[in-house]
Amino acid sequence: QELKVVDYDAREHQATCLAGAKLHEFLFGHRPRPRDPECPGVRWVHADGLQMQTLLSLTVKYSLHPLAVEDVIQQVNTKIDCHGSHYFAAIEQLCLIGEPSTTRPVRVQGLHISAFCSGPPNLDTLVTLTQPDGSFDKSWPEYRTLERDEDALSVTSGYEETLSLVERLRRRIQQPRSRLRERPANFLLLQVFDICSDDLLSVTNAYSLRLGGLEVQLRDAGAAVPPSWLDELSTIRLQLAIVLRRVRGMLRALRQLDSLDTSADMSGYIRDIADHLDEAFDDNGMLVEKCGVLIGSYERILERTQDEARQFATDRLNNTLFVLTVITTILMPLQLLAGVYGMNFVDAQGMVSIPELRWKNGYAYFWAFSVAYLVVSCAFAFRLYARQQRAVQRISAAGANRAP
Repeated sequence: QELKVVDYDAREHQATCLAGAKLHEFLFGHRPRPRDPECPGVRWVHADGLQMQTLLSLTVKYSLHPLAVEDVIQQVNTKIDCHGSHYFAAIEQLCLIGEPSTTRPVRVQGLHISAFCSGPPNLDTLVTLTQPDGSFDKSWPEYRTLERDEDALSVTSGYEETLSLVERLRRRIQQPRSRLRERPANFLLLQVFDICSDDLLSVTNAYSLRLGGLEVQLRDAGAAVPPSWLDELSTIRLQLAIVLRRVRGMLRALRQLDSLDTSADMSGYIRDIADHLDEAFDDNGMLVEKCGVLIGSYERILERTQDEARQFATDRLNNTLFVLTVITTILMPLQLLAGVYGMNFVDAQGMVSIPELRWKNGYAYFWAFSVAYLVVSCAFAFRLYARQQRAVQRISAAGANRAP
């Protein structure tokens, strides 16, 4: 396994990658004496991934506490401990994968960072180990689509974002006139917390942007949004709960660090990082509430749409029944007349006993009466229907005016 070692002081810095014979020499050798005893400098040792041989070698070289080493192997929750005069920190980091977008789901990666920092009076060494978070895949609610699965093929491990963490720390060290190089190793440990808090803020901002896109979809499409919209929103709500837990753990660790190190300089930096985490905590809380509001709005829109569909079906059925009733009512007298005059009653001489059937133009009179009756009846039915519709419109307008 390769180790990255950065030695720096207020005047200069040097970064090296150790492997093979150089790594063996480093693990079993000693640090050269500083040229200026008043400015001994700081050594930062970083390892990507967890290899037991490397971890045990670092344990022997730097006399790491066994409980802290066990916490590294078990990947404990975010915390900070003090073993003797030395610090141990464990951080559950969340990294944003890709650029935030309003049209694509948020993709997040979990990493576990362990840090050993030498305590006073030297404060000259920081050892960090990063590894993929073993509990992330089990606890993180995943929303999968075809596009998301295709994007996931490009991410093969957790080391891409880990390298980004290392590079960001190195850039802060390499900056001209960097104040970090003038500080002891515990300030470098604070920079690790600062970068992790920035990552949490980035994740929070990405969720805020995505929820804005989902809100626009709901406003534009209403109840016609696809079923995946509600699935993603429910998943985001669960994911934000885990982000909140990670932010709460970081705040708890910072309070522990503040109680362990009471220097004024450290307290100022700790309060600054805590302010960022408080902001992330409040934003995540509001985003969780926003998820609930959007889900409630979708349910109300869906219920209203279903009510309108049921009302439309009911109105259509009522109109159909109304037309059938009117037709039946209009044709019933004609059917009665046709039934009466269609009876073949005769007298004793064999003549039709119904007088109207013996009229010379009785058939024409029957049709004239039928047509006139149909015209009058249809006109009356149309007038009654129009009057009923106007009454319904007046009731609807009155209800709309009373609505807030």
